[in-house]
Amino acid sequence: KVLMFVLVMLLMVPFIAYAGMINLGASGDLAKGPQVKYKPSDKSISIDWIAGTHYEINPKKTALFVIDPQRVYSDPFTPTFNWNGINAPDPVAFFNGLGTENQNSPLSCDKFSEAWANIVKIASACAKKDIPVFVIKHVYKADGSNCGRLCDFNPLGSICNGETCWVKAWLLWNEAVPTSQLDPRVETELVPALDGDNYYYAEKSTYSSFVKPVAQKLKDLDIDTVIITGYMTQYCSVTTTRHGHDLGFKMINVKDANDGPVLEKVLSGVDANEIIPFYLSIPVADVMDTNTLLNLINGAN
Repeated sequence: KVLMFVLVMLLMVPFIAYAGMINLGASGDLAKGPQVKYKPSDKSISIDWIAGTHYEINPKKTALFVIDPQRVYSDPFTPTFNWNGINAPDPVAFFNGLGTENQNSPLSCDKFSEAWANIVKIASACAKKDIPVFVIKHVYKADGSNCGRLCDFNPLGSICNGETCWVKAWLLWNEAVPTSQLDPRVETELVPALDGDNYYYAEKSTYSSFVKPVAQKLKDLDIDTVIITGYMTQYCSVTTTRHGHDLGFKMINVKDANDGPVLEKVLSGVDANEIIPFYLSIPVADVMDTNTLLNLINGAN
C-alpha cells in the first residue's frame, strides 16, 4: 500500500498546483512554429513608427504570462534566507561575492515593485474575465545539466573552490539557491487576485517561455493572443514576445508591467526598458501601458 501511494503521488506531481495553480512541469524544449499562414487584408495599412493597437482582447482566446517573478530580480534584494546546508557548490562564497548584506542582487530591477503592482492589477482584471494566467519560473537543476548555452558566458564572474569554478549566472537560478525562488509576493498578492482554477505554473530553462508544456496548454485552451508581463525586459520578456510572434500568436507587451536592470556601467545613459518596447512595437507586438490594457480587458466580451 505504501509503494502504491508513492507511485500515485509521483504520477500526480505534474498536476499538483503550486500555490493554487495547476503545475505544467518543467521543460527546456521550445515549441516550434510558425503556426499561422498569411491572409491578405482588404484594409490599407499605414506606415507608422509609433506603436498602435492592432489586437482586441477576446477573453476566450487570450492568456496572460507572468514571467520570472523571482527573488533574483526583486528590489531591494534582502538576503534574509539561511544559506547553511544549501545543496549548492559553496553558496556562502557565492553570497559573499555579491558584497555586503545590503547590496542588491546583480540583476535587481530598479522598478520591480512598480511593474509588480501593475502585474497584479492586470491579473486581477484577467481573473474577472476568466482569462488564464501562466506564472513561469526560470530555474536550473542543481547539477547544471540543463543550463544550456547560457553557461558559455560569464557576465557576472565566477566563484571557485580549488580548481573548480562555477558561473554566478547559473547559481542565481539554481534550484538549490534561494535567489531562484518566486518572490513571496506571488503567494501573498498575485494568488489572492486569482479566482477559479484557470491558472498555471511552469518552469523553464530557456529565455523563451514558450516551452512545450506551455505551448501545448495554450493549444488545448485555443489561445491565439498572449499578454507579456514580467522580468527581465532585455532577456526573457523580449525573447518570449518575439518567439510568440514567430509561433503565430498575437503578442501584447505591457511596457510598464515588465522591468529589467539598468546596466549603467555597460550602456551609459541607455535604458533598455524604454528602447526594447519601441522596437517590439514596429513589427512584432502591440506595446501599451497597463491602463490601456486594463481598458481593453474590462471592455472585452
